Amino acid sequence: MQGGLLHQALSSTQSLHARDVRPNPSSYACFLQRCARSKALLAGHYIHARIIADGIHHGDSLFGKLLLEMYGNCGCPDDAYKVFHHVQHKDLQCWNMMIAAYSHVDHIEQVFKLLHQMLMQQVRPDDGTLSNVLVACTSASSLTHGRLVHTYMILNSLLTSVSVINALITMYGNCGSLCSTRKVFLAAQHKDVVTWTAIISAFAKQGHATEALDLSKEMLSEDVEPDRVTFISILDACANLEASEMGKIVHTLITEMGIHIDVVLGTAVLNMYGKCGCLQCARLLFQTLQRQSVVAWNAMITAYVQSKLCKEALQLFYQMLKAGVKASKVTFISTLNACVKPQDLAEGMLLHHFVVENGICARSDIIVGTSLLSMYSECGSLYDAQNVFDSLSRKNVVSWTALLSAYVKHEKYSEVLVLFSKLDRKGISPNPITFLTVLDACANAKVSTSGDLAFSLIIEDELKLDSFLKTSLVSMYGKCGRLEDAKHLFVSVSPKNVVLYTAIIAAYAQCNHGKEALLLFQQMCQEGLKPDKYTYSGLLDAITGPATSLDGKIFHSLILEIGMESETCVGIALLNMYRNCGTLDDAVSVFVGLPTHNIVSFNAMLAIYAQHQEGYAAFELFQRVQNEGFSPDHVTFISTLDACAGSIDLVQAKSLHVNLVGTGVIYDTVVKTALLNMYSKCGDFKGANDIFESLLERDVAAWNAMIAAFADHGRGKEALELFKRMRGEGVNPDGVTLASVLLACSRAGLTKVGREYFDSMSAVYGVEPTVEHYACMVDAYGRAGLLNEAEDLLKKMPNHPSPVAWLAFLSACKVHRDVKRAKHAADRIFELDPKHTGARLMLSNIYAVAGMWNDATSVISKIT
Repeated sequence: MQGGLLHQALSSTQSLHARDVRPNPSSYACFLQRCARSKALLAGHYIHARIIADGIHHGDSLFGKLLLEMYGNCGCPDDAYKVFHHVQHKDLQCWNMMIAAYSHVDHIEQVFKLLHQMLMQQVRPDDGTLSNVLVACTSASSLTHGRLVHTYMILNSLLTSVSVINALITMYGNCGSLCSTRKVFLAAQHKDVVTWTAIISAFAKQGHATEALDLSKEMLSEDVEPDRVTFISILDACANLEASEMGKIVHTLITEMGIHIDVVLGTAVLNMYGKCGCLQCARLLFQTLQRQSVVAWNAMITAYVQSKLCKEALQLFYQMLKAGVKASKVTFISTLNACVKPQDLAEGMLLHHFVVENGICARSDIIVGTSLLSMYSECGSLYDAQNVFDSLSRKNVVSWTALLSAYVKHEKYSEVLVLFSKLDRKGISPNPITFLTVLDACANAKVSTSGDLAFSLIIEDELKLDSFLKTSLVSMYGKCGRLEDAKHLFVSVSPKNVVLYTAIIAAYAQCNHGKEALLLFQQMCQEGLKPDKYTYSGLLDAITGPATSLDGKIFHSLILEIGMESETCVGIALLNMYRNCGTLDDAVSVFVGLPTHNIVSFNAMLAIYAQHQEGYAAFELFQRVQNEGFSPDHVTFISTLDACAGSIDLVQAKSLHVNLVGTGVIYDTVVKTALLNMYSKCGDFKGANDIFESLLERDVAAWNAMIAAFADHGRGKEALELFKRMRGEGVNPDGVTLASVLLACSRAGLTKVGREYFDSMSAVYGVEPTVEHYACMVDAYGRAGLLNEAEDLLKKMPNHPSPVAWLAFLSACKVHRDVKRAKHAADRIFELDPKHTGARLMLSNIYAVAGMWNDATSVISKIT
């Protein structure tokens, strides 16, 4: 259009000048009006130049107004102001045009400067002036300027026009002052459909969907007929409230009133159905739209993403491209949200390519850039997320918060705290979401001091310490073991909601105060609050031992009764509960009953198999994880390797190793240590040693595993050499290390060396001997035939010897056929554990070898 007008203007003026004919001013006026309507700036510039060249003064009132209108419509207020400066007689219309020009481009300071000059010139504003000024306040979300205008109108009795009242309601609504919005609305003597639409829209946009719907019902009761814009506002309120039934009624009403469902209105209906989860209704409406614009496609893609149908959302994106519809920024932002798993990374990278191909510069477009950052994080590539962040030419609090969330997701909690410390140096003020993210990192890293810092910054920044932040602080203090601080914050919140109660129950559970957690659950129910799946998950974590197993069974029955067992997080909490205080059969029953599985539920079951040393069951479950398309993580591998250690054959062990190769998990020291331990327990000492030597960094667990491997294979001297090497590399042994060293000495017959290590544990290594260490020394003395020394050591134990220590002594008595001491050791075991089957079988065997058949039979008969 612009090129056509410019061509016409050039041809027309050149033709007239060729014939030495001066163009008629009305021709110029006609061209300027067309330029204004079409926003044809180049053509307008040309006509302006011709007007000056032909001696027509642009300060002329007629041409001045036409030029003001043209430049204002084309978004060039500074050019308009140059014309305005030359207009000789500036009437109200000129002032209004100039104010409108700056208002349309959100130059609020210039708008108020002009308004001040206008008042100084004794020109009284009219409804058009005030409406344009309020539009500027609305666009700039400047409540301060808006209140100034409102005060001026009250003082000068200018609050009579419905259009001005409507603009005032819109301004207050956009600036978030719903109280003022309602006051203006109630004070208005005349309310038209625009008035009602303005207040409904204000409440809907500020998240007060219930009030917006109540106002729409009140509007209908006043016999005010809604228009297209009203319905869009009402549909937005239904979407925010997820009120699908109300939305369907509104959709029916639109149809009954004969209002044509155009692209904008149709998209509002689509958006409502999508957010309410009514995908079938959304699909049907989408198919009936006469023209499926990019906005409609975006609404459908977003609907699929919100319904967690990410694969279908991606398919819809490609259908849109195939239909020849050009993707917009919103399209890419919505579609990127569909890439949420590591297996979606390739798809996300392809979308990144499309973004670039469509001329969208993610470097300079902070919204698209932040969406890409979040996508890479969700798909497991923290490296790419960081690269996108680094490439952003401008970073705001949203992009910084997205990066912090990425590091939290990837469990890089210390890095989160370092990044957070950089915010202040960059001059960026954290928002509530930033603080929630940082508190999450503090909770997981168990660094309460950083949480205290975040808390103080919240107060310092005068952010409202709302229930969300207080709940997050309660959760953080609970995970950090600071129960009193968590309790103090909990008490300070009123009224309390389910989320807050869930956080404090979890805090008590994490601090091993199971009884108090159960009492809080009862208190919550007495207050009329309905527990959700997260409450039950936290409560089940409080049931941690045989003493509370009955409570666990009771809550399991309650969960079954209310039908919450199908919730994955509750199922996983039940699995963990039965791991702590139940049987393997209980855990298997819960796992089988889960309607769906994720990697977390698989990991929980694998950990239970590891606890019960069910290697073959764990191996089969690991194969199922792969067959069902899940990506094993380091927890999956560690639990599987621990379960399979000593339980499966070497071929299966090596197949697990093969699965590790090619994954980033293979470089994890903990995983490699578990692999080392598995090879050792499966009899492949060389395989274990090769893995140990391949470790670039060896923590105490890795040294422990290898020393234990030497000890288990009867290579005690090599175990002791490795222990000396460990000390030489500056790694301090722990109790597990020294137990393996003592075991190595016992099996190698190095009783004297073992005793030296045992006697120096506390003084040299800072480790107090435990029952396990005493049992190792008892075993060493027993193997050496030094039963007197073994018995003396048992008598010297700081606490009463456990069945484990006495069983080691009983085993030595069996080897040396010492019936008297064997009976004494067995009696001590039966005092501690009357049903100890292993001790009865061993004692019976000792009696049988000694020819004491009656005694052997008597002991066996007591096995139940």
